[in-house]
Amino acid sequence: MNYLHHSPFFNDSNGQLFKELERIDLYLQHYTDKQRTSLDQHVLEDFLLDEAAILAHVNASKGTPHWMAPQRTCDVYAHHGERMSTGLLSQLIECFELTAFEVDIILLGLMAYFDSRYFSLFAALQRHEQKKNPSFELALKVFCSSQAQQHQQQACLLNHAPLLQHRLITLVSTGQSQKESWGQSLFQTSTEVFHFLTGNCTLSSLLAKSAIWHPVAQEVGDCPLSVLSGLQAQEAEQDNGCYPVLMLKGPLGSGRFSAIKSAAAKKNRLVLTLDIARLPTDYHEAKSSLIQAIRDARMHDAMLVIRHWDEFTDTAKEVFPDWLTLLQRAKVRVVGLCEQDSARFSMPDIPQISLAMPKLTLREKATLLSTALSTDTYASVDEDSICRRFYFNQESLPQILQEAKCYRSLRAPKTPVNQDDLNLAFRLFSQKNFGKLAQRVEPIRTFEDLIITDELKEQLQEVLIATRQRQRLLEAGFADKVNYGTGISTLFYGDSGTGKTMAAEVIAKQLNVDLIKVDLASVVDKYIGETEKHLARIFDLAEADAGVLFFDEADALFGKRSAVNDSKDRHANIEVAYLLQRLESHPGLVILSTNNRSHLDDAFSRRFTFITRFNFPDAAVRERMWRTIWPKNISLSPDINVKALAMGAELTGANIRNISVLSAWLAAEDGALHIGEHHIRKAMKRELAKIGRITL
Repeated sequence: MNYLHHSPFFNDSNGQLFKELERIDLYLQHYTDKQRTSLDQHVLEDFLLDEAAILAHVNASKGTPHWMAPQRTCDVYAHHGERMSTGLLSQLIECFELTAFEVDIILLGLMAYFDSRYFSLFAALQRHEQKKNPSFELALKVFCSSQAQQHQQQACLLNHAPLLQHRLITLVSTGQSQKESWGQSLFQTSTEVFHFLTGNCTLSSLLAKSAIWHPVAQEVGDCPLSVLSGLQAQEAEQDNGCYPVLMLKGPLGSGRFSAIKSAAAKKNRLVLTLDIARLPTDYHEAKSSLIQAIRDARMHDAMLVIRHWDEFTDTAKEVFPDWLTLLQRAKVRVVGLCEQDSARFSMPDIPQISLAMPKLTLREKATLLSTALSTDTYASVDEDSICRRFYFNQESLPQILQEAKCYRSLRAPKTPVNQDDLNLAFRLFSQKNFGKLAQRVEPIRTFEDLIITDELKEQLQEVLIATRQRQRLLEAGFADKVNYGTGISTLFYGDSGTGKTMAAEVIAKQLNVDLIKVDLASVVDKYIGETEKHLARIFDLAEADAGVLFFDEADALFGKRSAVNDSKDRHANIEVAYLLQRLESHPGLVILSTNNRSHLDDAFSRRFTFITRFNFPDAAVRERMWRTIWPKNISLSPDINVKALAMGAELTGANIRNISVLSAWLAAEDGALHIGEHHIRKAMKRELAKIGRITL
């Protein structure tokens, strides 16, 4: 049997794979028949054909290997008929530009997947019971009729050739410690290739740690026009099958993947997602995962979506050069999902299309929410306030509403979902994990708990008004009039204990969102560039979180910019400039507090939307504090003169709180029914001493 003159197999037809397996089986039968005298007489006597039977099969093909029963063939086609009719073997050949010999190698490595008796045959032909897979040497002998042909086809089995380069076949170890020659290397066709050829979609155990197949969506949602245009440009600008990489920027929860999946569904295309943050830490395993992802996406003509592309500059930076090498010859539509503030990635010889994921406008959100809440399941709610406070899209809204129904069931089953259920679901769904960078505070205090002057309360109300109406006015035309500085930022300054932190909590409570209190100790880093990276992550997460971002004692981070004397000064100034940029563009509310306004860089003062001073409380405010600080179950002695307490010492709200708690402890220790003035005076003396003041 001359290898060069075998029948062609590139035409699609129903049963193409099994016809080719029959042809490979006949190659093996012919080769085995020539070796019959040297084989044990009992080797697979019911499996091997004699010379006459081989010739009969060659002259009258059944379309399946000799061992495959007719009813088995029918069963296989009943399960995979639709996929088989598309000619998956031809698709694989065209996809990886395989030669005839390379295809035969793949088919040879497939044989044992269909009938395990091939394991015994390979072991017998190679005279070694542990060599149950074919070796390169055996394959060359089976398919090549001369020594010259064998030398010519060896190039197809080298590492840089498609079979091993794309992991279409994998090398198999015999478990022997002794090294063997290259020709003795055992191989098998990759399991994922086998499943592809039989109409299935799967991942290796290694790749499954970081990748997921997504079937074609049955219900196709809307895809923003800009994203559709970007994908069309990616398709139009492909060069010899190599596509530009589409980089889609946006915060978490912005619906980037949903948009890509919808666009892929319109093309009836599968989507494979690879999460770089979940790649194995071992370099070789991470590289192998990237190779397999490219192979599987290319094989299935799928779209490969890379989640957390930014990790290539951090946890996965070691494997990034290998990734770039793979992309240069990938011939796969790759979409990278990266953070909104990511800089352009340097990818030599790889064209990029960079897009920002558009956000739904207030009107689009209102339409989406109104349609979803139009059933009897929901009570009448303030849809406008939800749209203004929280970000959602077509992807996230169904889950949020489902969770709102769950909270309704906890509250009162079989009743309509009300405003409280929706507020809770939206707030909890929007929460993002800031890790060590920030602490989430669920606000509980209201304006009734905040004892301040009427003027200060009016200023805080203005902050709330600006936050609530920001998006509406931007869409009404102010976004075009004011090119930059559209964010709402507020500076609270004043002495410690004057209520700055409580005021931030009250504002968050009024907006029905969480207070995100930034931990400056975790943000500020001595290493150049790390502080900026931490800040970028905080603002990116906060943008999707909907909470109020609160920087306490902000002068430690946003102090005056210094003269540039060295590289550290230059980078510190860059961090300040970066913060100014993010403050001006952040869609939510940012509050900064400081004890001393003069410590802040002048550029901040000019760019704050509001600057609010928290003065030391006067006697009237202190009297209100003294009267309201006591819990209902705590009683005061009737002889206590609250007005005299307020006039007697200039104290902050924090001081008065500390004094009230200590005096209550002292009274409880004495077994007194009431807190007496002597308890308060003693607690006040301790508090004043603590802050360095002396009582007479």
